[in-house]
Amino acid sequence: MSTSNQIEIDKWLYDDTNKSYAYEYHEMFLRMLNSVDPPKSHWLLKWPLHSVYLDTVFARYPNAAVVMCHRRLDEVLPSFFRLIRTTTGSSFNETDARTSTALKTRTIRHLDQLTGHILEFRQRSRHLQNTSHIPIFDIAYTDLMKQTITTVHRIYDHFGLRWSKEFEMAMNTCDKANSQREDPPGAYRGNDCGHGNHGRSQG
Repeated sequence: MSTSNQIEIDKWLYDDTNKSYAYEYHEMFLRMLNSVDPPKSHWLLKWPLHSVYLDTVFARYPNAAVVMCHRRLDEVLPSFFRLIRTTTGSSFNETDARTSTALKTRTIRHLDQLTGHILEFRQRSRHLQNTSHIPIFDIAYTDLMKQTITTVHRIYDHFGLRWSKEFEMAMNTCDKANSQREDPPGAYRGNDCGHGNHGRSQG
């Protein structure tokens, strides 16, 4: 793919205007899933690019509740870089230094775009009338990892979601299994992104 084509794709991807058609299809797909396999409580949507289209997300899903997880940048960069490298590895020669440099550049640019859209949305929302209803709850990634059940309980309490003993038992089982792994899936080293060894975490 040429550089000019990639620039055009990025320009379209990070432009949050006229994306309602995508979420119209997204909602239709969710309704189809819901008709055959509905969740006990709610749908959980996790996709970084939702951050770019928050206005459209809330317009399409007015009852949406958003959890924003905050994490140290020196942990996010290598984790996200590894994700991009894994998902695009089949399309590039990973032994080529130029490819690695290009992927690192794209990782930083992508995170910059996501962060910029989030900040713009939240700053703008603070100055608009009748925006107190926007349901956004901020948590720290370290809290989610070290005090998983307590943090999830805080999320449920904040949004008024139903908490059950069955759910808590399932979380305890999962949390115990993860804590016993010496090298959990998604573990990375900081130098994966060429920024030194900042320890290990989960991507």
